[in-house]
Amino acid sequence: MTFTPKWRFDLVLAVIIGVWFGVGRLLFRHLDIDVFLVKGSAILTFLFLSAAISLGPLARLWRPATHFIYNRRHLGVTTWGLAVFHAACVMHYGNSWKPANLLEVLPGQKLLGVPFTLFGVAALLILTVMALTSWDYFLHAWGAPGWKRLHMAVYVAYGFVAIHFLARLLG
Repeated sequence: MTFTPKWRFDLVLAVIIGVWFGVGRLLFRHLDIDVFLVKGSAILTFLFLSAAISLGPLARLWRPATHFIYNRRHLGVTTWGLAVFHAACVMHYGNSWKPANLLEVLPGQKLLGVPFTLFGVAALLILTVMALTSWDYFLHAWGAPGWKRLHMAVYVAYGFVAIHFLARLLG
């Protein structure tokens, strides 16, 4: 089995991100830059997270996908970087860097009384722990079962992202 070299994989990720924001801005010039950056980063983060989660099962079903398994960690850390960028845009443009403003949402943008923003924060916290432990050091120190147990939390994070999106959309 051959793997895609990391530099090539990283180059493809950089091109995707550049094209996403560059072409996206040309297509959606009518949006204010803050709205464009928040929505664009949210959608791309969701797509990257979906791809990272899908890669394992896809590699079992479709042999060519195995070339990318080796780089799944890079995709995950890139996803985390995009999630941080999204959160920074929200905090800068929408909340004036005041964490308390995360609790101020429209009445319909809550699920069981919890503001949609807190689901995004929970997902980001999980992704942060995963990104910080995505080194070979932690894999060896904790052993494969311990490391895998932590990284299975990606499914919880994905659920939080889905709730975050749906509560915002339906509100």
